[in-house]
Amino acid sequence: MILTILASVAEEESHSKSIIMNWSIDRRFSRGLFLTPALLGYDQNEDGNLVVNESEAQTVRVIYYLYLNGFSYTEIAELLTEYGRKTKLGNTEWNPGTIVGVIANERHCGDVLARKTFTPNFLTHKSKKNNNDRTQYRQRDHHEAIVSREVYNAANHLRASCNYTKK
Repeated sequence: MILTILASVAEEESHSKSIIMNWSIDRRFSRGLFLTPALLGYDQNEDGNLVVNESEAQTVRVIYYLYLNGFSYTEIAELLTEYGRKTKLGNTEWNPGTIVGVIANERHCGDVLARKTFTPNFLTHKSKKNNNDRTQYRQRDHHEAIVSREVYNAANHLRASCNYTKK
């Protein structure tokens, strides 16, 4: 019985910490302080701001260029692998999913979108895609862009229309 009581107290403490963390994250995003994990084409300076890594940015521009000129994700991945271009993790093996991720990421045009995913259950810790379940925060022109907004929009419009035709 004591073990059950201790377990329920620990669970309630975990729940309250989860609520506090979610509130803290919302406050941070609403003030314009974004979490920016590692991304192909960018490095972080001492202050945590994104700065363009020119050799990686070249790869990003090539990906957008090839995609807008009719190359498939698989063809682009094969070309980058063949030429030995490195991923953010330093691998020279590319796959089509990585190419999709590069094209879909709004940070390449200078924007930041926060809260793409969230954790609905503090017990399971499984992330879920945010389909307007929680508030998302977008800041335009947050950092230097690698590709123009027009190129980014064109590539993602093409990507969306390709996904639509498959359905």
